[in-house]
Amino acid sequence: MTAAQSLQIYEILSVYFSNKDDAKRVVESIERVVDEKVDARTEAFERLLNKDLDNLRTEMYKTYATKEDLSNAKLDIILFINLK
Repeated sequence: MTAAQSLQIYEILSVYFSNKDDAKRVVESIERVVDEKVDARTEAFERLLNKDLDNLRTEMYKTYATKEDLSNAKLDIILFINLK
């Protein structure tokens, strides 16, 4: 939640609370709830992103040759040439 949004909520609540400290505590509570929700959604997004990246890596290894594959192919070519 931005500072401007917090201030706007505080101004609204100040109309309904005779004590400004009570309005401030309510705003702080709202900020905590919003921050927790944002954190939870961020964590869920990061989990999905990491899962997608892992799947992409797996697919890449299936599609493209690894260094070991290339090394083995090079060895096969050298052996083939030497056998001729």
